Parts: sequence; C-alpha cells; structure tokens
Amino acid sequence: MPEQGDHVRTRDGEVVVFDVNILENKIKTRLVLEERTEDRPQKLSTEYYVYAKEEIDRGDRSEHKSTGDKGKPRKKNRGRSGQRNDR
Repeated sequence: MPEQGDHVRTRDGEVVVFDVNILENKIKTRLVLEERTEDRPQKLSTEYYVYAKEEIDRGDRSEHKSTGDKGKPRKKNRGRSGQRNDR
C-alpha cells in the first residue's frame, strides 16, 4: 500500500494519497490538476477520490508485486533485551 503523500497513477490520472485504510485496502486521494512549477505550487482537486488497492499503479513497484517483494528491507524482530527473536 502507498503511504500518505505518495503520488500514484489511477484510471483518472495521477493522484496524491491523503489517507490509507489498511483494513479495507483503500486509499483516499486528490487528483493532481497541475504539476508544481518554479512559479506556483501543485494544484490539486477539491474533491477526494477513494480507490481500492487493485485500482492503483505505483509505477516502479509494479515489478515487485509479482515476486512478492515489497521493495523494503525486512525488520528483524528483537525482544526487549535486544536479542534477535526470529520466528
């Protein structure tokens, strides 16, 4: 799932993620109307759009989906004493 502030592509165009609902696998977004330039900030739609996880394209991470790799290193599970506790 993308994180808040990420830019992703949808059937409606490029959007910015504002909220992520992991339990329902949905994201709340706003559509990018105009890209940021030196003179002015990025212009976003006033409406929010909700998409299911399957409806978004994260671009560079699409190849990781087929392998099951999320593109992030795995955290090691450590107990209170700092010892590795891999299960």
